[in-house]
Amino acid sequence: MVWSALACVWLIRATEHCGRLCPLRRIAAENATHACAIPMLRSMAVPPVLIRAARTALLLALLLSAPALRAQDPSRVEAFGRWQPALRSCRSSEPGLMPQPCEAVLVEQRSAGVFRLRWRGPQLRPLLWRQLIFVGILPERAEPLLCRQAVCRLLRPITLTISTVSSSPFRSSGYGSSAGVHALPGVWLASGQCRLDLDGIRCEAQAMTGEVWTAEAQLR
Repeated sequence: MVWSALACVWLIRATEHCGRLCPLRRIAAENATHACAIPMLRSMAVPPVLIRAARTALLLALLLSAPALRAQDPSRVEAFGRWQPALRSCRSSEPGLMPQPCEAVLVEQRSAGVFRLRWRGPQLRPLLWRQLIFVGILPERAEPLLCRQAVCRLLRPITLTISTVSSSPFRSSGYGSSAGVHALPGVWLASGQCRLDLDGIRCEAQAMTGEVWTAEAQLR
């Protein structure tokens, strides 16, 4: 019983001083305290039903805290996130419009196989830009972006098969803000490809009715 008590004290101290490795160290310490309390309850002739209840509560606490601990692990790879590369040059072209420069490109990995590439055009008026969006599918067995904590980076070239194209004005206080789209976008079923390289991004798509959209960016 003495050795058990000493082990319990060590366990509680360890969970209280684990620092950044234990984001939920308070919960861990409480769990350790409950775990140590079970043999003490047994030694005090507490009814077995209460001991079983204590064990059940401890198990539930451990199960609930485990996902939270994993979610806060900065090294955990995720299937979704964003990549906004620095641009050296950028241009886009839409049906009925002259080719125009673009100010930013945002690559959103919606899952391990679905991508959305948003090209933000020149400012139309304060806080209002035009944006061109390509939605693409990653082929099977191709490697997606590497994402951690919703931030992604490109490890090797990726070729996406385009499924749709949309274009609309975009109002925002910052690129990607929840202020969202200013008007309903025009959406077209299209075929084509987006190629993501370490030094550039290029998209070209054509609708069944013949309209063609292109966008190209050179990266820093």
